[in-house]
Amino acid sequence: MEIDVAQARAEIGIQNRRWTTTSGPEQFAITLGDRRYLARCGILTLSLLSDGLELQTGTRNCEDIITVTPPELTDPTGVGKQVVRIAARRLSSGSIELGLQRLVDGQWEVLRQPVRPVLFVRSSSTWRFTSAINLPRLAGDVSGELRRGVSITTRNGEFDLEVDGRAYRTHCGVLVLDILAEHILVDTRDDQCQRSVPLLTICPTSNCDVQQNAAYAWESRQIGSSLDSVELTLSQARGVVNALFDDYFPPFDPPRVSFSDEQEHGHGSRSEIVLGIRTRNLGAAVHELAHALVDRSNVRDAGHGGAFIAMLLDVWERYFPIVDVEAARDDARRSGLEIASTPPARALRNEAADTLSALLCTHRLLSIELCFASLGVMPSATEESLAGRYVGFGGAVAEGFWWSAHKDDGGQFRTHLSLDSKDAPYGQSVARLSIECNVDNVLEVDVWWRGVRQLPASFTYRFGDGGATTASWRQLTGTWGNDSWAIHQAPDATAFLHQLSWQARFGQPLVVQYEQSGVDHQATFDLTRIFDTPAQRNLARCGTEAVAANNDGLVIDFGSAGDDFWWGVDEDDNPPTTWVVKQTDIIDSERKARLRIVCEDSDLKLGLYWEVDRDLDWTVRYLFSDGELRDEEWLSGWATWGDTEYKRTRLESAARLTAELAWAAQTERWFAARVWERHDPNSSFLAVWHLGGLFDTPVQPNLARCGR
Repeated sequence: MEIDVAQARAEIGIQNRRWTTTSGPEQFAITLGDRRYLARCGILTLSLLSDGLELQTGTRNCEDIITVTPPELTDPTGVGKQVVRIAARRLSSGSIELGLQRLVDGQWEVLRQPVRPVLFVRSSSTWRFTSAINLPRLAGDVSGELRRGVSITTRNGEFDLEVDGRAYRTHCGVLVLDILAEHILVDTRDDQCQRSVPLLTICPTSNCDVQQNAAYAWESRQIGSSLDSVELTLSQARGVVNALFDDYFPPFDPPRVSFSDEQEHGHGSRSEIVLGIRTRNLGAAVHELAHALVDRSNVRDAGHGGAFIAMLLDVWERYFPIVDVEAARDDARRSGLEIASTPPARALRNEAADTLSALLCTHRLLSIELCFASLGVMPSATEESLAGRYVGFGGAVAEGFWWSAHKDDGGQFRTHLSLDSKDAPYGQSVARLSIECNVDNVLEVDVWWRGVRQLPASFTYRFGDGGATTASWRQLTGTWGNDSWAIHQAPDATAFLHQLSWQARFGQPLVVQYEQSGVDHQATFDLTRIFDTPAQRNLARCGTEAVAANNDGLVIDFGSAGDDFWWGVDEDDNPPTTWVVKQTDIIDSERKARLRIVCEDSDLKLGLYWEVDRDLDWTVRYLFSDGELRDEEWLSGWATWGDTEYKRTRLESAARLTAELAWAAQTERWFAARVWERHDPNSSFLAVWHLGGLFDTPVQPNLARCGR
């Protein structure tokens, strides 16, 4: 039988029904019941939910996307049909149980049975069902026309679009419509329903840029994040465009390059290239350059037509060997993209390669792969004079060993060497040894562990078959490429590097091990080559030119290790204030507690900050992991931290307790404290802080001499 059920029913259209290439669609219009709504900013996202419909559009200032909930969606005014049937079965008791099923995608779906399923009374040979079942709502129903020949309908939880006789279907029930000048870009979700992907371009006629969205999707598949990850300054963008354009058209002036803060995307022609807010990167600059080259060639092309695709392939093949051009060409054909048989322009010289190499090999967001690719090979480094330092790149990323020495955009010099472990059970190294002379001319030695969230401070290392040494290093977290890592950082990088250098002379590998949750983790590093690179002279002299942060010897530093440990110096205070903070969870609560050690007015103070609502008593009970309980009277009050109010217990003269904390931190012990709600001895709060790394921060020298 068919049952009427409330359903969100919407009709979609556009505001300008006389849509042409000179006057765009203007805005999307949605009709719900008797009311008509207009989208904002030319953006409309429709999502089919299992029991309704979700609409999203731009905010009033077009800076964000919001979900809108007209009353017709909350309480649907439309009516849909559900096909249902009653199914019966005889129970072992002889009674008959009835249930309700509905037809979904050609299959019968069982709806929830009544709480008391066998409640039937026989009367005049009729069975009467005495318990009610509420039928669930249907997914939304959307239909409409964006122009003649372009229709939208819904079927089985997806949107169906028909554009000039060709059919398209969305993924994951999501349809994204974006008005761009005179045409509409249509996106949906990828197969994992995670990110937006282009679906098609809708034009007012067949004479516009019908390949635009398909070309965007194809281009994204070819370059991934390689070119797009290299963000450009305006001067760098101009340098890239000028160099490439001059190779193709040396007699002509290159297009003028500018940044726009008013548009997200960009555009390119023979006279001008504009990069928008989201397109200030190398991939977008090359994309717009291809438009400029097509335009300068006086070739008629709708925008992202066959001439553009051929031109972009030619630029990739000549300057970006990281792109597999033949595979890209095959993918374009499979995607139905038109490709011209020859590019509209051919390079007359090859001088831009040096400009690209200079950019990619000194860029602050360095891509080693792009740098090497731009040079044509995994190069051996070349030397240049820069205050006696080596400048260059070398090694082989594929072999897990490379180095770099360069200035960033701020003029700061950095030397870095990376060595992957030989252990690679899943095709990727489990760990990475990093040796760096950072921009502050300070030597750092880290062991990065791939895919690990948290590390114990204690671990062992040995060289070859020698004896194991137990060490406690600082624990950090970070990202490298697309991977998350946990990091062991040597507290004395120079001393450890001397050990590495001596053992490397005798060909001994470094073996690092730690145990966590009963599992042993091990990484082995082959040290035979790491001290024979041209970058070694930079590492050997690292720190020799270092100077104090100020004339008083005060260390000025701000930093963090993960989300729950940070430090800093307030220079505006007189004298400057130095602080370290460790955060943890209040036991049996989602709220936070913070341990703060501060050198303030030349005196060490310690505060415990509690994210609770009630005032706290003066008594603080605390203990170390192997100590005895102690009760002390501390100051009690409150303080704000950002937008959050904390209740505070504070010890004004904390030199003794801080010394105990420092001693406990060396052996990775913990510190626990309990406080009570004022006037209520039955209400208390408990927190436990793990002390590892608390006294290993760059600002520790300030705390160590506080008050001296």
